[in-house]
Amino acid sequence: MDGPKAAPDVDLWAAVNSDPEPLPARGNPREAQIDLSLIVVTFNSSSVLDGLISSLTNHPPSVPWELIVCDNGSRDDSAALIGARWPDASILVSEVNHGFAAAVNLAAARARGRWLFLANPDISWGKGVLDRLIRFLEEHPGAGAVSPRLTFPDGRPQPSIRRFPNHANIWLSRGTPWSALTHSLPWIRAYTLPDPHNPARVEAVSAASLMIRRESFRAVAGMDPDFFLYVEDTDLCHRLRDQGWDVWVDPTTTVTHRWGGAVKQNARLRAYHRQSVRRYFRKHHPDKPVRNAILFGALSLADWCDRVMTGNQPAEHAR
Repeated sequence: MDGPKAAPDVDLWAAVNSDPEPLPARGNPREAQIDLSLIVVTFNSSSVLDGLISSLTNHPPSVPWELIVCDNGSRDDSAALIGARWPDASILVSEVNHGFAAAVNLAAARARGRWLFLANPDISWGKGVLDRLIRFLEEHPGAGAVSPRLTFPDGRPQPSIRRFPNHANIWLSRGTPWSALTHSLPWIRAYTLPDPHNPARVEAVSAASLMIRRESFRAVAGMDPDFFLYVEDTDLCHRLRDQGWDVWVDPTTTVTHRWGGAVKQNARLRAYHRQSVRRYFRKHHPDKPVRNAILFGALSLADWCDRVMTGNQPAEHAR
């Protein structure tokens, strides 16, 4: 590998945070030296924040750190819960939901740490986890980001490693009727992959728990805010790869994620996912218009079926 490409000499933060009015923030003057910036995006998350609060209280990183929370229009007390526990946290409060990627960018624009830890509000971790992830990036200078192994609360491994979507494996992705073929026919190149036994370079990982260099995050202009929800992490990993950075998973480090598969139960979330799949294929496979048309036709049929069955509006109107 020739090494990561240099970041372009432009104001990347302005490019990824284009809201005309900044969201209100409260927190400390943030004058101290910071090495790690923890970024949490909340949306009606108060019922699942206990694990995150407990982990950060009992197992904080050993390096100087800051906590930046972007609340995406919650109607509960998510922001208040975190603010009460950490009065010096930077809490950005929006009246509307700007989407996950835009919220991460907004928080990252305020970050001062060399390392950014993207943390879902429903994760928890044990002693030394954040330090080990930082140390991994320090020991692997070509690594732009590293993910721990994700598990369900009962200890079962949680699928979080993916290949980049293409017109073959997308039909075998999680939740499709044909995903079982990836288990029965091992020669099929699955979209979602099992955890390796040792640290390994991978194509894409989940952003539910992701340690990323601020340098590499800036090099790709952050997350793409056109992804309202879902697939923004895969797109981020794709652009990191394009800039010469490696993405790793370290299965020796574990984070618990209370992932409940809500997308399978909620037609609106499924519509958001399909919307993001369209965005990804337009962006990364623009040279395959016929295959895109076939895929988009199938996604539109799924949208129509959901609307007929549930009466929900399509994702465009839900935003």
